[in-house]
Amino acid sequence: MFRSLSLVALFLATSPQAQVPLGSFATGLREPLDIIELQDGRVLVSLPLENEIRAFSPDGTDLGAFATISGPHGPRGLVQLSDGRVLATVRERIEAFTIDGTELGTFAVDLALPEGIVQLVDGRILVAELGFQNSGRVTALSADGTFLRRFARQLANPRDLVQLDDGRVLVVEGSEADIESFEVDGGVLGVFGEGNSLFGIAQLQDGRVLVTNQAFPNTGVLSFSPEGERLEQFASGFVSPQRLAQLQDGRLLVVDRISEGGGLGEIQAFGVLPVASEPAPEGALSVSAVWPNPASGSARVEVASGEAVAVEVVDARGRRVARVASGRWSGGRTLSLPLADFAPGAYAVRVVSADGSVASRPFVVVGRD
Repeated sequence: MFRSLSLVALFLATSPQAQVPLGSFATGLREPLDIIELQDGRVLVSLPLENEIRAFSPDGTDLGAFATISGPHGPRGLVQLSDGRVLATVRERIEAFTIDGTELGTFAVDLALPEGIVQLVDGRILVAELGFQNSGRVTALSADGTFLRRFARQLANPRDLVQLDDGRVLVVEGSEADIESFEVDGGVLGVFGEGNSLFGIAQLQDGRVLVTNQAFPNTGVLSFSPEGERLEQFASGFVSPQRLAQLQDGRLLVVDRISEGGGLGEIQAFGVLPVASEPAPEGALSVSAVWPNPASGSARVEVASGEAVAVEVVDARGRRVARVASGRWSGGRTLSLPLADFAPGAYAVRVVSADGSVASRPFVVVGRD
């Protein structure tokens, strides 16, 4: 089970890294592959060799099988659609399930070794297909599973894909060890970034793009700017990293198919530290990300404004649960958030200025031992 963050919070306050290891989220898994977070906070993991999709609570408690796949081949890629349905790629088809794991039947067929799957903002579904004899491709489907078109062709071992905040689609090509960039209509934009043996891809809440790399010497998680600039390595210490997902509370979960020594696979958790950003114009209302996030006991946030502001904490329903401070800080001020009496859950720092402007930053409080 995922461990308490009481000691991690102290480490976060002094760490210069882009992330901090939070330990194992789940262990003892037989070659896990994909991972997603559901709208209700549960985490699903595909286990192809077990023909199973396993469910976990947000703290890593094993909730048992979410669904099982009949036949000789197990689930690989996972996605939850905007309407709540869960799709799983399986060999030459896609299976659909309700939010509680009830089987809805086959969603799409006649696919060539489908792997990663994503739903675009416009509702279309893109599937990365490994294909046969280097005929990899990305296929576009409607929300009811109807074939629409080939989104991209002649790809070398496409493993995973993601739509960025600006609409671009990135596809990881395992054999070519690069990331191809496409317009939302499938127009080719060129190579976004390169690695050694790439597999999974995800975009963080702060815009950075993370990609798992399975080859020495950069085995782990690579980091890129939204423009494709290679940044420092985000995390290392993996044996065979697969796919990854950032949770609503900010944590990053990374699947490692095999643990050190060739044992069963596991899922590692990381806290993501905020990256430096351009300063706001003089006098403008600005609020930094809450740090650390998740938090336990206390956290910090920086507020700047040329107008008088009131700083408060609200819960997931928008109800004020604490007043933090009030004042005018054009040069910025770091405020402490006393969270010792807060119940675990989702919160936000809300800053309201005298002219009616509002800014907020979400964060999560976790329990302590």
